[in-house]
Amino acid sequence: MKAEKQAMSAMDLNTWARSVMKRLSNQTDLLSPVTAKHILARAKAFNPTARQVLVDVLRSQHGDLPQDHPAHAAITMLEQPDAVTVTVGHQLCLGLGPMYVHEKILETLALAKHWQAKGKQVVPLFWMATEDHDFEEIRSMHANGQVYRYASAMSGGPVGKIPASDALPAIASMADDMAHQPSLKPWIDAMQSAYSCGSGLAVAHRQLIQSLYPDILCLDASDTRLKALAGGLFKAVIKRKPLMKSAAKASALWGDEVDAMPVPFKDSPLFDTSHPGKRLRIVAHEGGYQNKLEKWSTKDLCRLIDEEPARFSPDALLRPVYQEHILPNVAYTGGAGEMAYWLQLIPYFKQSGSMHASIRLRQSVTFWPHAAWRKYQQLDWAIADLHGDLASHRQQYLQNNKAPDLDDSRLTQQLAGMLEEAYKHHYPSLKPRVDGWLAAMEKHERRMNEAVRRNLSQTSDSDFQRMVHVTGNLWPSGYFQERHWTLLDVIHQMGPEAMDTLRETIDVKGPVWWWIHP
Repeated sequence: MKAEKQAMSAMDLNTWARSVMKRLSNQTDLLSPVTAKHILARAKAFNPTARQVLVDVLRSQHGDLPQDHPAHAAITMLEQPDAVTVTVGHQLCLGLGPMYVHEKILETLALAKHWQAKGKQVVPLFWMATEDHDFEEIRSMHANGQVYRYASAMSGGPVGKIPASDALPAIASMADDMAHQPSLKPWIDAMQSAYSCGSGLAVAHRQLIQSLYPDILCLDASDTRLKALAGGLFKAVIKRKPLMKSAAKASALWGDEVDAMPVPFKDSPLFDTSHPGKRLRIVAHEGGYQNKLEKWSTKDLCRLIDEEPARFSPDALLRPVYQEHILPNVAYTGGAGEMAYWLQLIPYFKQSGSMHASIRLRQSVTFWPHAAWRKYQQLDWAIADLHGDLASHRQQYLQNNKAPDLDDSRLTQQLAGMLEEAYKHHYPSLKPRVDGWLAAMEKHERRMNEAVRRNLSQTSDSDFQRMVHVTGNLWPSGYFQERHWTLLDVIHQMGPEAMDTLRETIDVKGPVWWWIHP
């Protein structure tokens, strides 16, 4: 397998994110590259008590691992006062989800190793979105053209608490459907083992990640001890509303790249998760706050935050702030959607003066199976053509092969001249019959034009069929490959060595677009 680097600008994706980040790069240290100075300052500024709480939580969450597992050494490293984290995060998708999740993890591991080689104590960490409530977004997994789903239909509560065993019927179906493909068995077995943990999805997801990427720590930030660390932060956003006060400045940063900021600012960026199966937004109301079931004065709500910190969960906009509050973080690697949340926080971080990570737009990867790569090599295509509409490619192909337009009626026009000479001129009374003849001829000629165009397009060895194959590889089911393919698809299409190549390829020089091909 080979790895070939393409410029991210060649990929007509995430253009708005790259545009905004480039324009704002001189206005915020949020977009500054990670440096040794940044690492030192971040470690020094992180509260020693918070560090010990974080280490204790990680030790308890990784306590089921064998003593020689790399996670224990990583936690010991993080305990050192000069240690920092580099972070990636995602939802608890069935089977880890699409390939870009793996790409983010590998890039975060590469960043940690880069700084470790320079003598810095940098620990890679995966932030598990255990408090997310959108079960439908994580419920399905595509693999080898099939869709597999969790058996349950839970909604409303934190997904990290869903019984992991609910995924076992889907895993069993995968095992049956793919029994004839021995190369897939190790990953299916890993899923079977993880989802048989006897606990919730949070535990299963951590076990699954670390079965494939043992060098990365996984954090479930719903732990009461971590929420208690953030009590001051939660009370501040309730009493002083610093996020809401930064909304106008945040909106002004975006310019014309997007119609609106992706996450609306709220008077309260907190949810209440104390009611089983529910995640209730807390909103400002008559000088205090309420959710759909309870009301509080500001003072009473702050008292509850002190007494029951675990019941409160940050929304999508506060989550990065919470993350930076409980981690000595120097970098967060994510996609364009994740970058949008962070970019909204530029004025907040500036006015609060709090330490925070640098954000990094992740790299992208496209896998090229043998057939797709061969057909792409046979096409005279520029990279930009890969993003073109297939209908436009077909039209250009037909024009290049001198196919008639559908409305090309040159034969009918020739016949009209002959009929004019033979009948209309000498037999005016036959004009209606001649006109009917020509109308029928025009319909037949259009049908013949359709047949010619279809024949050219469907010829198995035609360039258009190559275009169909190549486009289908890059955009399966209309989605960019890394958003649709899973690890099972990569192994099925290209073998385990494709993942070996990816591990060796991903570096810290992104964002770039990698091609893995024969």
